[in-house]
Order: sequence, then C-alpha cells, then structure tokens
Amino acid sequence: MDDTEVNVDVQNESVTYDVDPDAAANESKEDKFKRLAAARVDKIIGYLESLSKLSSSAYSYTDEQIEKMYAAIQAKLDESKSKFDKNKAASKDHFVFD
Repeated sequence: MDDTEVNVDVQNESVTYDVDPDAAANESKEDKFKRLAAARVDKIIGYLESLSKLSSSAYSYTDEQIEKMYAAIQAKLDESKSKFDKNKAASKDHFVFD
C-alpha cells in the first residue's frame, strides 16, 4: 500500500487513488478491500459534507424534509452494514424452520 497516492477533491466530489499497476496485480484481498473501501468512504463523506452545505440560510427546508432525507440515508446505511454481518447474510440464503 506504500505505492498508493491519494487525491481528494471534496468541492468537485471526486477521490482518485493512483495505484502502481504492478502492485495492484499482487495486491491481497484485504489490501484491495482497504483501498477500495477507503476510496468509497471518502466519497461518501464528501457527499455528506456537500449535503450539509444545504443547511445554510441560502436554502429553505422543513423539519419533515430533513427527517425524510436522513431516514433514507440511514436506511441505506443500515442495509449496507447488514451485508457485512456474515451470520445474517448466511441465514438469508438458506431456508430454516424457526
């Protein structure tokens, strides 16, 4: 992972990771996960920072709109996190009597 250069541009909502092609070919599954997860988390954080800018006095919104917006984000966050729970994921794939 020492050969990775990270470029973050939150204003333009972009994150680029320049990886040496030879290093990427020999990358372990864990290193690949870390590289890709870091890039995706950085991107999500950038989008959330951008979303927060809508709270300025230049915009008008209701409490209901904010609750609806964050409920949708939380639902997707919970869904995404649940996919990493190996016990839950395994039980979805197989029929079991309770």
